[in-house]
Amino acid sequence: MTPNLTKRSWIIAIVFLWTTNAFSQAVNPFHLFNTGLNMGFLSAHVKNHTGKANYGTWAANAAAEWLESWEPGFVKPITPDITMPSVAHNDIIYNIMHMGTCFNPYFQARLALYRAGFHMGEALVQTGTSCADCLRLDLQKSAIELRTISTLIRNPLFAELSDNLNSIAASLKSNLSGELSMQQNQSQFAPINSIIASIQADLPDALKQCEQKENADEIVESTGIPVATATNESLSPKENERKKKRGVALKIGLNSGSLNGDTGHKTEGKTGWLIGLDYFRGDPVFFVAGTKFWRNSAGEELMVPLPSQQIDDEKFYIQGFTGGLGLGGNVYKNDEVKISFSGKLNYLISHAINGNLSSVGNTILSDGAFHLEIGGQMVYKLLFLELSYEHGLSEAFTSGTEKYTYRLFNVSAGIYLN
Repeated sequence: MTPNLTKRSWIIAIVFLWTTNAFSQAVNPFHLFNTGLNMGFLSAHVKNHTGKANYGTWAANAAAEWLESWEPGFVKPITPDITMPSVAHNDIIYNIMHMGTCFNPYFQARLALYRAGFHMGEALVQTGTSCADCLRLDLQKSAIELRTISTLIRNPLFAELSDNLNSIAASLKSNLSGELSMQQNQSQFAPINSIIASIQADLPDALKQCEQKENADEIVESTGIPVATATNESLSPKENERKKKRGVALKIGLNSGSLNGDTGHKTEGKTGWLIGLDYFRGDPVFFVAGTKFWRNSAGEELMVPLPSQQIDDEKFYIQGFTGGLGLGGNVYKNDEVKISFSGKLNYLISHAINGNLSSVGNTILSDGAFHLEIGGQMVYKLLFLELSYEHGLSEAFTSGTEKYTYRLFNVSAGIYLN
């Protein structure tokens, strides 16, 4: 009976398309700051119940600026709810904090850029209120973020602007009457707006791509701020590079297989399982060696015992150890994510029916068989995922006069260690 592989094929195709989606990392500092600025306007006005006519404009601006801040397709759209902008604000911060590592200094400063814009936007709104303490707090928060940006991108302008904000905050008096406090806050609109304009004028309005590790070393040396990396500090740079180019994947998974005869007969598709280990070395082109133990019941309808054979188990399965060697290539890689494709020539080192039988009835196992395995891998931190297809190149066993080869789909998950 011919197996129906349509559903499995669609699932595998969808997962492959997902894993091959580009995870390009790049940031536009100008638009990211403006995302925060518009979110700050919206948040503070909603909190103060002012400027309601502009809620939709600020929300739309923030949503557009958010998408303009990144490589197309890198982030999902976030549209603020004008009645509860804090949800979108928290979503933006969550997305920024959970992005992969990148050594471009502007990317390292991405959270500070957004927060600086957000607090500057809130501060500008507070100039229209009588709350001196509210304005002071937003100015101080902005100053902290500008100081962080200055340190990361090594630009003294942001440190100077940070000092200006702290000076404004220090000059505010809290013991004034409501009207005088309102006038005091309003007098700060022009200098705060001028600082915002200076920030926007200095920030690049272009995508800043991720840089290589050697630039991260320069950041640490000049700023004293450690940059998050997967590097082992006890190793020399050469050893670190070698370490980054090799890895071991321990995996378990499921397989779905059938057998194709040389006369065109196909057995019913069956599922099974596998456990294995793969070793990778090299970058971007790598060598891969692997071994696995697997089991599958494909072809059990061919296994009819002879009357003289004593078989306790009525359910037949085929199992064996497979070893393989091959080559592959990384199509995308950063410190947390790696996507690759590989091809291996596999050999069935040992092969058995129900664990120990070499034949059942007219079904006789071959001593070994060669398979071509083509697969795709994705590594996220320690998580390892793999999809592969194995095509039998030589017969795995014969049943009567017909010779059969395997067709196997494998889905595996496990851990990846450098």
